[in-house]
Amino acid sequence: MEEVVIILVKPQLGENIGMAARAMLNFGMHSLRLVSPRSWPNAVAVSSATHAAKIVEQAKVFDSIQQATSDLKFLYGTTARSRDLNKEVISSADLRQDLNKLELPENKIGILFGPENSGMDNETIAVINRILSIPVGTEFGSLNLAVAVGIICYELSKTKALQAKCQVKIKPWLLNETSQFCSNI
Repeated sequence: MEEVVIILVKPQLGENIGMAARAMLNFGMHSLRLVSPRSWPNAVAVSSATHAAKIVEQAKVFDSIQQATSDLKFLYGTTARSRDLNKEVISSADLRQDLNKLELPENKIGILFGPENSGMDNETIAVINRILSIPVGTEFGSLNLAVAVGIICYELSKTKALQAKCQVKIKPWLLNETSQFCSNI
């Protein structure tokens, strides 16, 4: 199955890796790459992933962003901070629409998430194609890594979920009883 690749850059906490994997699985995603995790392999990441432990165990680990993205054709990077770089910024809500314009196989597209303590540095931002922004309140604009991954995976899954055919079958007798109930109200 082709899917967008989730790339965690220098993740520090095993809990965040595991919970990011869990969020990925919630929305049907499986392709996780790690760039220079603080501690690897990480038993806490596996235990935090719960039923998504397989995603953590099968995550590909790289020493550099260049290695982790060498087979990808288009990169998004998430950041909460405004940058003085000449990069197009799109909202997470517009991600699926933007992906559809690219006309690339989804397994050739990556989304980078920076380290928990600092987010992405300018060198990383320089190699991405577009900045992906998750709209948050003005009082506190920093999201937990796993929460940010969850929001992006949700946005990626929305169109796929809408395209899936609805297979709800209503038994005829239930429909009749519901109509009779409603007519008595």
